[in-house]
Amino acid sequence: MQGLGRPIISFEDNQHGYRIVCVGKQIRWSKNWRTFPDFLSDYIKSLLTAEWGNAELAKPDAERHPILRWYRKVGEYHRVQPKLEDGRVQLREITGAVRAYLGLAYDLYLCAHNAELPDLLLKRLRNPETFEGALYEAYVIGILAKAGFDIELEDESDSSRSHCELTAAHRETKRKFSVEAKAVASVSTRAGLSKAPPRIRGKLFDALRKRADHERLIFIELNRVGTGGPSEKPEWIQHVEVEIQDAERNLTIDGQAAPPAYVFVTNRGFIHALDSTRWTEVGLACGYKIADFAFRMGARTMLELVNARDKHVEMHWLRKALYAYSIPSTFDDHLPEEEVDSNLPRLLIGSNYQVPNEGGENVPGLLVDACVLEEEGAAYGVYKLDDGRHITCKTPLTETELAVYRRSPLTFLVSFGQ
Repeated sequence: MQGLGRPIISFEDNQHGYRIVCVGKQIRWSKNWRTFPDFLSDYIKSLLTAEWGNAELAKPDAERHPILRWYRKVGEYHRVQPKLEDGRVQLREITGAVRAYLGLAYDLYLCAHNAELPDLLLKRLRNPETFEGALYEAYVIGILAKAGFDIELEDESDSSRSHCELTAAHRETKRKFSVEAKAVASVSTRAGLSKAPPRIRGKLFDALRKRADHERLIFIELNRVGTGGPSEKPEWIQHVEVEIQDAERNLTIDGQAAPPAYVFVTNRGFIHALDSTRWTEVGLACGYKIADFAFRMGARTMLELVNARDKHVEMHWLRKALYAYSIPSTFDDHLPEEEVDSNLPRLLIGSNYQVPNEGGENVPGLLVDACVLEEEGAAYGVYKLDDGRHITCKTPLTETELAVYRRSPLTFLVSFGQ
């Protein structure tokens, strides 16, 4: 649920009441971190420094850095939420400002926990003129970390040659990629509320002209308003696909045909929906001069589809990390609903339960397999009895259990503590 990178490393010091979190080689602790977002809220403040934050807060709101405007809106969001007298954790629907602020904190955490957090990146984040590019670079590093890549940042102070921003090597396959991240600026006439079709050709050219020591992997952020439903296909996707195909035919670098690349186009609509709980966060995978990847795969059989996925398996994991991006709520494998309802009954494969046999008598049974039928609101489990026989039993699920299943169907029946 935290992706394929380094998991959250944390434990509680019950003797002194501290929550301890490891970030890379650093150890941080506090008595006030009930949830992982609690930690992230303190973490981003420490990275950007209290001195910088207080100096920005002293300015009129219109002149403040975007991060501090997000911070103010996060405070307003918390103030209007109902309080629970017993201090229990509660689930809330977040606004774009909360997503932006905690999302940046999480990306910086992922960067520090899986690679390193260079001072130059923090410096660029604090500078309003370089903020948007640094914000997207932090996001890309976070996505790569969640997809299982080891990340090596390039020396950006080296101006002796052109180079990509970082190198990503997948831990399992050892395949390496030279990575570039390009974001359309918010001042662009094709950003925000613009009705004009998006244009990525210029960003694609800028990325492809960089010297690359490995296969190329390019990320491009459109920076447009996005308020469609989760299942709706944004209109801009068809424009991007056409532009990619057109660039394949006639884009050149220094008079030569441009090299191939994996291209991921993103649009993070929460940036333009700071006060709303409705936005879209979309990623599109494209193969620039890679004929058997993404939307142009054209597989005729299941075997061709599997072979194509295996050929680009790193990109498969990257797509999963991109599409399933979420900020963890807990310090372990528990989902938010489980944190709210600590007594939530769970069917876990490998656990023993009392199940009715053919005579209606409850007997011990080991759950060896199960599936959830959401439309019935129930799980069907296969149990092994002490005498070696197997039986199937139906178990009704609560609304909370169904919510946990919808959030993470692949892990619903798995206990990571076993």
